[in-house]
Amino acid sequence: MTNSEIKNEAKTILSNLQGKNQLFLLPILLSIITLYISFYYQYNNMTLLDFFVPLPVYFFYTLFIISVSFVMLDVVKNQKLNVRFSDNTYVFSSHIFWKLLSVLVLKGLILSFFYLLSTFGLLIIISSFRLLLSGNLILAPVLIVVSSLITTKAVIKLVQQYYSYSISTLVFYTQLESGNYEGPSKVLVASRELMNGNKLRLFILDLSFIGWHFLTIFSFGLVYIYLLPYQTTARLIFYRNITKNS
Repeated sequence: MTNSEIKNEAKTILSNLQGKNQLFLLPILLSIITLYISFYYQYNNMTLLDFFVPLPVYFFYTLFIISVSFVMLDVVKNQKLNVRFSDNTYVFSSHIFWKLLSVLVLKGLILSFFYLLSTFGLLIIISSFRLLLSGNLILAPVLIVVSSLITTKAVIKLVQQYYSYSISTLVFYTQLESGNYEGPSKVLVASRELMNGNKLRLFILDLSFIGWHFLTIFSFGLVYIYLLPYQTTARLIFYRNITKNS
């Protein structure tokens, strides 16, 4: 399927789905809150304590959007015809929560390594430019070139790793429902294998929503009411298609 076909199917599914507004209510509200938090910190000085304040919001947003994704995956696969508000709490059941958390932690550790590598490279670039401005015309240019190459490679690797594991929660849900769950490492391996040859396709699909994300800023987050269900469903259709073809 082309991206246009995926997005058209997403619109059709949502237009016919009863209870979608109730299902997406909490993720939409939390996404708007996170946007306002970003605005606040952009125009105010952050303390160390302020850094930790938004973390519970991000954490619960992640859990609720994962719950919604699990429910919507059943909708996309025609296994569910209507949804309700209580479906938001699906991942909080004891037999799912800790297993899901282990997947998220392992994924986070892997991505954190490449994020820190990219950040370290960026700091070296900044330091190199300061060295250049101080008058060092021999060492500074060499450091700028080398650190720029390393940082570029690290950023590319970070994006690749992000998309390799971007469907890991869906793989987890699929394995859990089929009785094939064998631990977080197996989930990440399966996610990486499924995304081989598909990372660029998903990246382009995500990129096609970038205009909507700009509109969320100008609308103070209100566009999320339309965008969050739309993009979530489109990504789930993408996942359904690659699992069919694997």
